[in-house]
Amino acid sequence: MTPSQFLEFLISVSVQAAIVVCLTHWLCRIVETPRVQCRLWATCHVLLLLLLVTGASLPHFRVLHPWRALSSEAAEQVVVMSSAAGRFVLVGWVLGAIVSLMLLTREWSRAFQFLKTCRPAGDRERDLVMQIEGLSRSLEPGDGAQLRSVQLLLSDRIGSPFCCQWHRPQLVLPEFIAQCSPDEVQSIARHEIEHLRSGHPLQLFVERLVATFFWFHPVVWWAGQQSSIAREFACDDAAVSGRREIITYLKTLIAVAERGMSEEAEGAVLFFGRGASVVAMRGRRLLRRAESSDEERPARRGLGLQVVLVAAALLAAFVWAPLDALASTQTKWSPWPRWSASALRAFDVPARDFEPYDRRTRLHEISEQAQESRRQSTR
Repeated sequence: MTPSQFLEFLISVSVQAAIVVCLTHWLCRIVETPRVQCRLWATCHVLLLLLLVTGASLPHFRVLHPWRALSSEAAEQVVVMSSAAGRFVLVGWVLGAIVSLMLLTREWSRAFQFLKTCRPAGDRERDLVMQIEGLSRSLEPGDGAQLRSVQLLLSDRIGSPFCCQWHRPQLVLPEFIAQCSPDEVQSIARHEIEHLRSGHPLQLFVERLVATFFWFHPVVWWAGQQSSIAREFACDDAAVSGRREIITYLKTLIAVAERGMSEEAEGAVLFFGRGASVVAMRGRRLLRRAESSDEERPARRGLGLQVVLVAAALLAAFVWAPLDALASTQTKWSPWPRWSASALRAFDVPARDFEPYDRRTRLHEISEQAQESRRQSTR
């Protein structure tokens, strides 16, 4: 991939990502159900990864050839400028991706090391363990089985409960939680177990991976924030079922949030009370739900909206910025990238990885024509 081709690839994929994120936000506003919104945002981030992979490994459709009408001198200048811009963007993107990956690795390493300092629940917390196990088994059929092995850990270094999933699901509680009332502990446990049951730790990993590759894209970072809020709303709904439970849950949320502003493991886990602004949003939403007389109805359009989102992403993959002035005008499709074409040939699958006119030959022709035009203009 030449520098000008990389510039074309990065801009095109960025536009595709913005289209998918905006459509996801619009669908979420239609459905207004946090659980379905979580699924839509999770689908969105998986699609963003797929757009990156397909853009780098598959041919793309060329709708326009805007450089066809340029003179030889203008085409030569466009080629030189796009190559220089492509080198600059390539170096900047690689440096940014390396820094983002290092920060992500550091966060996950710190979280993993922090878990080693937590102590497993012992005989003193037997009632607490029994309560957590009871909540795990009382989940929907087919979901509780995978959570019966949840490991309960305690720590005096944090002020907010959190959950994560490495080799097995883990729920970490602050030491002071053991002194809380059974109702408060139950509401906290329901929230965190819902994270584990819904696969939110894996969703968080995918989001952070997408943000690493799209570190420069503000829309992608905004999508991660919206997904995080939808996750918390969905788990709040799973933790309460009536007005009385909502009031107890609100008190617990405020109490934990006040103590949870202390030292926390970074980025790699799902905290119960992370972020004062998010806690405030959750509190206002629960208050509105407690004041409302209408029960929230489960949405039935989740799968259909996901299908719509996938179909839209397939269409968005055809959006490609025509920035490569050396692209051939003899065909509507670009050639296969060399690495993917080589992989296909290893399995005896033919793949075209060349332009009808070689790029070097085309560049040489443009340069010769530009020089001839300059010689004629000086006569």
